[in-house]
Amino acid sequence: MEKVEIADKQPQQIAATTGFLDQVAIENETVCLSGWVLSFESEPVTNFKVLFGSKKLTGFALTQGLPSPGVKKAHPNIYAANNARFIIRLPMNKQQQQEFKDALIILIPLVANCEGEPLLNAVTPALSFLVKTSEANNLPTTTPQVELISVHVPKAAGTAFRQVLLQVYGTQGVLTDKTNMFEDNMPASIHWQTKVIEGHFRAGKYDKLFPDARRITWLREPIHRLISDYCFRHISNPKKDHLNKEGLLKFAQGNSNLMTYCVNGKSLDYFDFVGITEYFAEDLLELKNLMGWSDYEVIYQNRNPYPEYVEFQKEVLSDKKLMADLAAINSEDMELYAAALKLAEGRSKEFRIQNLELRIQNPELRSGQEVRSQKSEVILIYLRKM
Repeated sequence: MEKVEIADKQPQQIAATTGFLDQVAIENETVCLSGWVLSFESEPVTNFKVLFGSKKLTGFALTQGLPSPGVKKAHPNIYAANNARFIIRLPMNKQQQQEFKDALIILIPLVANCEGEPLLNAVTPALSFLVKTSEANNLPTTTPQVELISVHVPKAAGTAFRQVLLQVYGTQGVLTDKTNMFEDNMPASIHWQTKVIEGHFRAGKYDKLFPDARRITWLREPIHRLISDYCFRHISNPKKDHLNKEGLLKFAQGNSNLMTYCVNGKSLDYFDFVGITEYFAEDLLELKNLMGWSDYEVIYQNRNPYPEYVEFQKEVLSDKKLMADLAAINSEDMELYAAALKLAEGRSKEFRIQNLELRIQNPELRSGQEVRSQKSEVILIYLRKM
């Protein structure tokens, strides 16, 4: 796989968009990418930035405004939802198809020259399952040698982390478990090339199958995670009065302690690495060092495209009584997060010693560690008062 430099690319201004890439096909020497996209801005999506791996491809034909009744049903209050589907037709000869067959496909919508959120993937975002190879069809049938199990807590940077895994291990090396996280069903099959299994499932699900695999999860400050989850699930009605404190409190009561549920009674020592979402770039660098990964590009995806999300978040965080109620409802997650911060703080001290020169060149990483320590103390003080 082609290596790219580490790049924490977050545009200063991101257009509020959402959408899915739900079909990848090859018609002779044309790659067809189709899906749907919506803009929450005053301007519509007018084009796409198309990436195959680290390479930006141009010269494609874009057809927009195709009927999308399913999108309209899911997003009834968005004007353009009834005609949100698109097709991108990208000329690509057989040699180029072979060249790009394992490249991660990324579609970024453009709104008035501003980049929106990269489209989520409802299909494997690569040509690898479509392009025929010249190699003999003598693939092994041995048990997959899974190296990594990643428990994806909803709204805790798991989607951005998945993009890193796809770059490091390739599209055929990463299996996303799409079974219901509240049930114990297993995926229908696990391909022999699978190196990583990630998805919304509880810790311990794959212990018997792959006891030697390393285990990873990411945790986020519980109230921030809850607000993000609430806003994301209510994006289908983008009216400001639809997001309200009473609705958030009711949502919290029915969706409490989700991180604790995902951890499934395991101690944090059960995991080989517990990342903190608020320090995603820094902790990801530590994980890269631990795993010996090649370079990658951080692609932020699945952020809340709701235009008033930041405003609503500020409103909630300034309400001390509501914050206390939300913290009490999620007391188990608060304790879990405080323990994770302490664990990460100790780990970061060791990593800082090993990477002193890097820390000197990047002072923001040092200050981030100081903030982490202070935040941990604040949460511990709050827990003692409960």
